[in-house]
Amino acid sequence: MGLAYALSSPEASAFLYPLWSIELMLIACLYAYLGIKTNNILFKMTYLMLANGALTLTFRHYRNKLL
Repeated sequence: MGLAYALSSPEASAFLYPLWSIELMLIACLYAYLGIKTNNILFKMTYLMLANGALTLTFRHYRNKLL
C-alpha cells in the first residue's frame, strides 16, 4: 500500500493518504508492542523509535487538516 501511495498522482493521494495512515498506525502499534515486550535495551529503543516515526507520519495528515 505504501508504494501505491508513493507512486500515485496528487489527485489520488488525497484519497489514498487516509488509508495509508491507517496501515501505518497498525504498523506503529506493532512496533510499540514489540518495544514494550522485548528485554534487550537496544531493540526496545529501536522499536519505540520506529513507532514514534510511524505515528508522526500518521498524525501529520490530520494536523494539517485542522490548521
